[in-house]
Amino acid sequence: MRSEPARSVTCAGSAPKVCGDMGVRLSSLIAVVECGFTRPMGACSLGFNSRKAGGLFPFLPRRKFALFDDAPASAGSMLLYRPHTRMRCGTTHGDERMEELPEGPVSGIAMSYDCAVTGVDYVINRTPNPSWGIKDFVNSRSHILAYCVSGKAYYRVNGTSHRVVSGTLIFLTKGLPHTGRSDHDDPWHFVSAAFQLAALDEESANLLKDLPPITHNVPAEVGNLFYQMRVAWEAKQPGHQLQIRGLLSLVLSRAVEEHTRPALSAPHARRVAAITGHLLENYATVYSVEELAQMSGLSPSHFRVVFKKVTGMTATNYQQHIRITKATEFLSSGEHNVTETARLLGFRDVYYFSRLYKRVTGINPSRLAKG
Repeated sequence: MRSEPARSVTCAGSAPKVCGDMGVRLSSLIAVVECGFTRPMGACSLGFNSRKAGGLFPFLPRRKFALFDDAPASAGSMLLYRPHTRMRCGTTHGDERMEELPEGPVSGIAMSYDCAVTGVDYVINRTPNPSWGIKDFVNSRSHILAYCVSGKAYYRVNGTSHRVVSGTLIFLTKGLPHTGRSDHDDPWHFVSAAFQLAALDEESANLLKDLPPITHNVPAEVGNLFYQMRVAWEAKQPGHQLQIRGLLSLVLSRAVEEHTRPALSAPHARRVAAITGHLLENYATVYSVEELAQMSGLSPSHFRVVFKKVTGMTATNYQQHIRITKATEFLSSGEHNVTETARLLGFRDVYYFSRLYKRVTGINPSRLAKG
């Protein structure tokens, strides 16, 4: 948690009684409220108490902490707070002090955009041309990334019309029909690159398809990356293909950041952050949606929607992705064979593990273990 100065209120009494909107209660799992109380706060009523939560969520700070909810403490005054406020607790001259922490996007939600740029077909710098246009064009060979340097253009993709201006990024997946034209009075100047992209698993392939074709107001850094691509392509110095692949990967990562930022700032993103952190730490255990929903304080149906929105996967697929990723780490390191890896990941049947791994990755785990 960040420790910059924050507003605080002081509560008299041996311990405050916290009540109000249940949104903060799930700071219980998420931000999780760090505490330095010298006196006990009392138990919580979320289906577990603070002592149990310490064992349930090993990624929480190993110190005294309290989960805020509407359970009355042993004594004290009433503390009112805003919904979804993250707080840190401390002691000040014997009084309890609650500090509001700044709002901000959640980090640490692991969406799988596991892909690699495998080849570059061309990089083109197109100067302003009022007569430029394409109609129902389909590039069946390559993916396209383009950046508008200046001017305006108009695109139609998947039945939706888009106005393209300076600072707009265009991402057109292979085989996607699109129509575009320059603005006649202010034709656009753009740099485009055609390239090959390999998704390393099915989830990543699906997530890439969900990236929007048009992203406005991307960071200025993206324009510089396209400039470097253009220079490298025109100079054709040794290693230029490698350099451009790296630059394209950076552009794609920025596109992913822009696409996922709203989800990571969503009201329940912190709940999901706590759950994904727990799953990453406890990759050998498989949890049902009902168990995860109970941990998060959401109903199973609501949890399914929120989890998919934030991570891009179902909870079941997310757990599978973690276990397969861990399996790849164990097998590739050469430190564990297939049987040991299956056991470390909680699989009772090594043959089931092998079949699952091959189905997901296309690779027999024994081959990976042998290097």
